[in-house]
Amino acid sequence: MAFSGIEVAAGESHTCARNARGEVACWGDEHDAPVVVAGLRPAVEIAAGRQHTCARHADGGVSCWGSNVHGQLGDGTVVDRDQPGPVSGIGDAIHIVAGAFTTCALQRSGAVACWGENTDGELVVAHSRATPGTLVQSTTMATPSGVPAVRDERWLQTLPVMLPFDAVAIDLADRQGCAIRRNGVVTCWGTANGDVAKTSGAVAIAVGGLEVCVRMPDGKTVCWGEYIDRGPTSIGSKTFGPTPQPLPAATKLVTAGEMHACAVLATNQVMCWGDNQLEQLGTGKALNEELGAIPEVKGATQVTAGYEHACALRAGHVQCWPPQDPVGRVTPPKPIPGITDATQIASGTHHDCALLASNKVACWGDPFVGVLGDGSKSASEKPVFVKGITDAIAVDAEGTHTCVLHANHTVSCWGDNVEGWLGTGNTKNPQLTPAPIPNLRNVAQITAGSSHTCVRLLDGKVQCWGHNEGELGNGTETDSKKPVTVVDLPPVEQITAGTSHTCARENGAVWCWGDNSDGQLGDGTEKNHRTKPVRVVGVTDAIAVEADTSHTCALRKTGAVLCWGENAAFQLGNGSGPGHPLPQDVAKLDDAVSLGIGGIGSCVIRKTGDVMCWPYNTPQEKRGMKSSETPIAVAF
Repeated sequence: MAFSGIEVAAGESHTCARNARGEVACWGDEHDAPVVVAGLRPAVEIAAGRQHTCARHADGGVSCWGSNVHGQLGDGTVVDRDQPGPVSGIGDAIHIVAGAFTTCALQRSGAVACWGENTDGELVVAHSRATPGTLVQSTTMATPSGVPAVRDERWLQTLPVMLPFDAVAIDLADRQGCAIRRNGVVTCWGTANGDVAKTSGAVAIAVGGLEVCVRMPDGKTVCWGEYIDRGPTSIGSKTFGPTPQPLPAATKLVTAGEMHACAVLATNQVMCWGDNQLEQLGTGKALNEELGAIPEVKGATQVTAGYEHACALRAGHVQCWPPQDPVGRVTPPKPIPGITDATQIASGTHHDCALLASNKVACWGDPFVGVLGDGSKSASEKPVFVKGITDAIAVDAEGTHTCVLHANHTVSCWGDNVEGWLGTGNTKNPQLTPAPIPNLRNVAQITAGSSHTCVRLLDGKVQCWGHNEGELGNGTETDSKKPVTVVDLPPVEQITAGTSHTCARENGAVWCWGDNSDGQLGDGTEKNHRTKPVRVVGVTDAIAVEADTSHTCALRKTGAVLCWGENAAFQLGNGSGPGHPLPQDVAKLDDAVSLGIGGIGSCVIRKTGDVMCWPYNTPQEKRGMKSSETPIAVAF
């Protein structure tokens, strides 16, 4: 529907807008188009918390709806509401603000009324059972022997409590709130509390997760709080008192996010400072924007990526490395001892396997019990032989289980077997040694997802088994302990399985099915599930395709790589933060010959034999991504 808004408020996974008539429409979660809020009196202001929304009316009343587990709706209960309900006792509000689980209203008298979570003193209500209306939820936390028990307490205020302020302006974030008083003093509460010195006379205020900023009468911006420094060798933080920001002109408007802040200057220029991990400073240089070479890996013939590590095959030897270590350096590849005749490698979440020239399989790692297939429940840093495998011609590992393809074109699997998801008909969990898949023959290729497995038969058909939210591709969402045929799919040349989705390559085209909540199916939508294959938009010359947790990549004939789906950890390789439901080019890559993608790290082999990976952690000074304590101009 068309909705002409004059005000907008954004929560964690929903957004609302108000139009000139006072109607409010919201979208997000399960609604991809605005839906008018029914039963709401005309609103003059709206505010959105993490999972709730509130509206202020012309008569000073406030209505709220949404999640109420923290009492953030102010109706005296902790019961969720799918329609607006009045906040008890509020009749002269002139401004409303919402934090994650807390809401506040500025009264005409200058008093501030707040309700919702009060664990960190967001409401300036003493943590006392004698406090009227305060709910206490207390849980004993497990501690080591000899250490006193710790109690995790959650404090709620389900009815508004009046804070005896004489405020003229307020703002609220997840764990703290602040007010400008009539005498110009700024008073804060929550994780930051008390009067703030050197801010007398403030005319506007913005409260973020870690930082608070005020605009002074002379147009200067003064901020205080905590600064996150993501340096080249470590991540640290420091607190600082009220500090004037070195802006080149007077400020018209200031706003604060979770770990950064921005200002609009009198010149209309926008400048930001603070944490830049997600490129929130607008520099135009995204974290892990560029590909990076992995040192000491030359002449590789195969590369694979697990959730947080990668491996390369080179002349029978296997080298593995994490894409980044805790202090931001690239760790040199680690040779796997005892592997000298590997012909193929496969990587699971925290384990790896190698197919050897002898047709045996060796595995190593620190996995879920049973993934190594040697009959034990132990992890092993050194390779151990999979029990009873002497005729393997392919191996595939993913998540917490592994499968092999035998020379007679049958399949055996081992590892995590929740509800019989290995397809063996045996519900024993874990399956410590390989078990055959009954009645499965003529298999040409296997691919293992997190909790499902698929095979491509010699005639190009595909069969899958295991957990099913659409990833089995048979038109249902019913789990299967035995193979079922993927429907509406032409004969294919390759298959690949992600956590909860599956893809196949057919004459240059790519088809995908299963979970699509992050756009990993590549059809331009983000619908939760597809139980039948859909064609990836715009891919016509793929020579390889790889799927992982919530994203997918395809290698083109030209050597370019396309990726689509989730991008929270920059796994699409194009330097941008948001995910994409359509294929995106991996930046600066046009000569790839082999592809391996993992949960948050992907790698390719280039024509030169070099291995390149992304996201790639180089020193932040080199990539221009260091967090900024001082303002920098936004790159429009």
